[in-house]
Formats: sequence, C-alpha cells, structure tokens
Amino acid sequence: MSLIADKNLVGTTICGDRIYLAGEALVVALEGRKRVASSSPLNGGCREGMKYLYNYSYSSSPLVQNKVVTKMEAPNLCEHYQLLTKELGLPVEQTVAMGTAAKLEERAEVMDSFHGIQVEAIVTAGIDHNGGRAGDPPSYDELTGENLLPPPGTINIMLFIDAQLPEGVLTQAIITATEAKSAALQELQAGSCYSRGLATGSGTDTIMVVSNLEAPTMLYDAGLHSCLGSTIGRVVKEAVQKALKFHGIGMTPQRQGSLLWQGKRFGITHDALEKRYIAFYGVAPQREQIDQLLNSKEVIAYIAPLLHLREQMGWGLIPKETYQRVLSDYLNAFIQSQGKGPLASLLVELIKEL
Repeated sequence: MSLIADKNLVGTTICGDRIYLAGEALVVALEGRKRVASSSPLNGGCREGMKYLYNYSYSSSPLVQNKVVTKMEAPNLCEHYQLLTKELGLPVEQTVAMGTAAKLEERAEVMDSFHGIQVEAIVTAGIDHNGGRAGDPPSYDELTGENLLPPPGTINIMLFIDAQLPEGVLTQAIITATEAKSAALQELQAGSCYSRGLATGSGTDTIMVVSNLEAPTMLYDAGLHSCLGSTIGRVVKEAVQKALKFHGIGMTPQRQGSLLWQGKRFGITHDALEKRYIAFYGVAPQREQIDQLLNSKEVIAYIAPLLHLREQMGWGLIPKETYQRVLSDYLNAFIQSQGKGPLASLLVELIKEL
C-alpha cells in the first residue's frame, strides 16, 4: 500500500511534480516526461520512465542518533533500497532513491531562473561527523568486506531544471552542482573528519538531476560559463549552505568563524589545550577560558592565515623556511596582542608543531 496520499502533499517542484512527506521519506512524484540522471544505488545513471524520487531520513534511528552508521537491511545498498521502496509502496523499477541522517524538516529549497527557465534545488545536509576530502583514506573495503563505515552524515541534492537537456548535458549539470557543493563547503571552511584538508563533501553524498522533456526550450550547456551552469551553481550553493545551517547545531558563518571549528582538523581542540595545560600546570583550566580563546574573532583572524599558509607549504607552494619565518612573525604579533597568558602560550606551541 502506497504512503503517497493527498494529505501528505507538501508542495510541487518548478517542473510541476508533486512533493509528499510519506513517513520518513520525502517523495517526489514525477509528472509527464522526465529524464533523470543520478548517483543513486537504485536505478542510478541516466534514465527515462522514472515515476518517483525519494530521500529517506534515518534520523529517528537510535544508531544514527548515537552517530553510528545505520544498519542495512540487505547485503548491498541497491537491494536495501529495493526493500525500502517496497515498504513505501512505490514501484521498484521506476523509483530513484537516496538516504540521509538529516531530518526532512531541515531541508532547504532554493529556486532561481534565467530567461524564464527555472532551476530548483532541494537539499538535506550535515557533515560535522562525516565531512571528507577527495583522496582521503578509505573508511571501508568493499572487496574484502572490511567494514569501517564512518558515522552518518551526507549531502543529498535533488535538482530540477525546467528545460530539455540531452544526456551529456544532464551529466554536465551533475559536475556543476558538485562543484557548487564543494564551493559552499569551502566558504564555510568545513573541515574533513579524516585528514587536515577542507571537506569537498561526504563519503555518502547523492545527487539527482531532473530535466523536463516537455519544456519548450532545449539547452546544450550546463558548464560554468553558461547561464544554466551559473544558475545551477547559485541555487545549489545557497541550498547546501541553508541546509547545513538548518541541520543539528547549525553550520553557519558565525559558528565556523572560530578556531574551535577551523582548528579542529589540525588537532587544535579544547581537549588538546586542556591536556597540555594539565601536563604543564598540574591542574585543569576553566573550560570558559578555553572556550573564550577558541571562539575569539581576533584569535581566528590571527591564526586562520597561518593554517592556510601551513596548507600551502604542504602543497609545495611555499618553501618551509619561508613558512617558518612568517609563522614566527605572526605568532610574535599574536602574543603581543593577547598577552603572555598560559592558554595563549600553549596555543602557540600547538601551532608551532603543525
């Protein structure tokens, strides 16, 4: 029995598709002829004849609430979503699926247009526990079965374009949307949980792009130079940042503009400072003192450039001796501005060891 009913209708897309909240799933019932390109485990790739898309929320799972990956109901994700799709009462062969740990009410919806052609993104996002950078070490081995899956967290994107797009252009739209997602994370200085790098996404991100084959206009370019590509970039970037703001404690510019969050990927944390303080002074510092230091806008203004210079040295853009000289100058200026307090001095020692 399908959970899709008028009482669960919450809106429509710019392409005229009905949107439902059906139990734990946000379901889009596609109207008319649509072409869908997706990275979904279920009916992924570029397809026509699809009738439904859905984003399933695992937010009520005790495992997810304890930051543990949710249990699969089958040996692989494809079969897992086949079972889930049947539970929702949707046709398995005509449904595209993805899942998230975010709550569905935390989703962001953003629309924009050019020359009367509308573009819409519906996004759920959360990467505080699973943000990763392309090239980070793997979390599990699919061939050996070694299962070290990371905690839940993902960015799921549904992108609707009210224009006809050939298959290649639809695939190009995925590239542009993915670049926009990474740009959104870069602007928030969202860190990887598995390396010192900035996050480019998470290891479980999924995207679905829908083209309206009944629209009057055919477009042949979704790259960055085109009007379509520019609109996709704006819409997706804004939607990703809004969804991150809505999720959990909220990844916002205000929150991210602190050493508490920007220093985390470098090991500059509350615990690291407290441990050093205890080792040096024999007593624990007041938590409020550490919080004040790590949340200070003046402190991040001094230290953020050093963290970026450290990255550039690692990339081979700046010689080590140049970095060390500039590091010394910056840290001297930092100490002069902050005074030679114990916590500021311990922070300086942490930074010198990066």
